[in-house]
Amino acid sequence: MSRHHRTWRFSSILTLALLLALGACVAPDWRPIDSDFEQAHRLYLKDRYDEALDAFENITSQGPGAVSDDLLAQSYRFQGECYKYLKDYTQARFQFAKGRDLAIAGGEALPEGRTIYFECATAIGDTYLLDKSFRIADSIFEGLLEEEPPLEFRDTLLYRRYICAVELERPDPEQYTRAIARPRNIAIAALRREFLVTQDPFASQGDTRPRLTGFRDPPPVTIIPRSTWRAAPTLANVNPMTKIRRITVHHTGEVWDQRSFDATAARIRAIQRSHQHDRNWADVGYHFLIDSAGRIWEGRGLTYQGAHAGNFELNRGNVGISLLGNFDLQRLNPRQTGALTALIGYLCHEYGLTNRQIATHRELKATACPGSRLQRFVDQLRSTSYP
Repeated sequence: MSRHHRTWRFSSILTLALLLALGACVAPDWRPIDSDFEQAHRLYLKDRYDEALDAFENITSQGPGAVSDDLLAQSYRFQGECYKYLKDYTQARFQFAKGRDLAIAGGEALPEGRTIYFECATAIGDTYLLDKSFRIADSIFEGLLEEEPPLEFRDTLLYRRYICAVELERPDPEQYTRAIARPRNIAIAALRREFLVTQDPFASQGDTRPRLTGFRDPPPVTIIPRSTWRAAPTLANVNPMTKIRRITVHHTGEVWDQRSFDATAARIRAIQRSHQHDRNWADVGYHFLIDSAGRIWEGRGLTYQGAHAGNFELNRGNVGISLLGNFDLQRLNPRQTGALTALIGYLCHEYGLTNRQIATHRELKATACPGSRLQRFVDQLRSTSYP
């Protein structure tokens, strides 16, 4: 072998060794772990808790630096949720505590750290509720309220204190429900179902307006939370939601028929980025989005006024629901329309709305939204009972 070839061979080996060494030092690529998380979460949404638990444990067992802190904290949280539904409350508390402590340690470097902290800390209290250790649960919820939680947590923590006060037979448990800003919201309705509260402290506050026939006992709806699609935080230029008085139906305007969970999550993140960066809005404009598979995704929190109807006044007290797609150019599918019907029914039931309070975007301003096919469907929905 010539000296030239020996030198080239040595240089090639040295270059390869350097590339391998550099490859071990570069920042990890999160995408495979993201995919693992989405698969684990799908199992969780299907109530396959044992399988979901194994999948989340595979994520949290990765070596240091292999998983981003936000995914790690969320994985601990969902491990806790799996143990909770499997009624292993001790293990659930242990996992929730890991997620809570990681959120504290991450500080401002963790995009959704404050949200994850309150989710995990509240969930620890919930395990004591389910274990009927009401005094411990109440002390946890009391402490969290003293930390001035985000608006979306405050009302539900007050309602949890109401549950504890009823169970402990304390005087005037309604002091907590009187302090709730938005008593008829989805999160409190979910708490009533989860903890089997038979007393409804808001019954006397309800109005007697006629409701849409057939929406009086709607089926439960499953809503994929913001944390699952890894939403960016809501910006400061946001207004609190006033009393809910209308639902407005939209389409997103681009042809979309993909049913992939991962692709849909990425699409919703792209919509949020466009709304925040291109339009300077505080968050994604809609409160809910419905994909081609009939999944309902949480958009902007219902504690905040949306940015979907056209102007500030039209957005006041107005819940925005958008179906992914363009329904001038594509057909509706029964999964999407079924999810829309269930969600509207649920919202009408919770907020005492009538068929006169369901609108489409084109009925509020000059626009093609939500497309002719979706417009016809909403017309039919308002004129018929819930199936």
